[in-house]
Amino acid sequence: MKKNDVGRPSELEDKSFLLKIRELVLEGKSDVEIQEILDIPKGTWNTWKYTNFHNFSDLMLTYGQERKLTKAENKIEVLVDSEDERVALQASTFIAETLGKDKGYSKRMEQTGKNGESLKIMFDTSFTDK
Repeated sequence: MKKNDVGRPSELEDKSFLLKIRELVLEGKSDVEIQEILDIPKGTWNTWKYTNFHNFSDLMLTYGQERKLTKAENKIEVLVDSEDERVALQASTFIAETLGKDKGYSKRMEQTGKNGESLKIMFDTSFTDK
């Protein structure tokens, strides 16, 4: 018997359980609220999170980032339709530069040395075999 085969199977192996957690995170629920709603003991939650059990901590981070990105996208959508033309232009420019990169809308970033000179790349050859 393997060491990991001890005890009952983890709820984190159930995709529908993880989807419930994801939905609650996307709704903006806190860790404590999610624990209460899904009846997860605090000690179990903490073990999952702080040991990254079944990549739980990574998933929670991903779900939180997804929630923030969705909020940002919704805000940009509102700003694009703003009656203030400057705000609408800035939001439109942002969208064009980020989503329209492959269509040539991104800003060109110049990388130069001091006072616009060419960059000089120097290699330390003191570590090479002779």
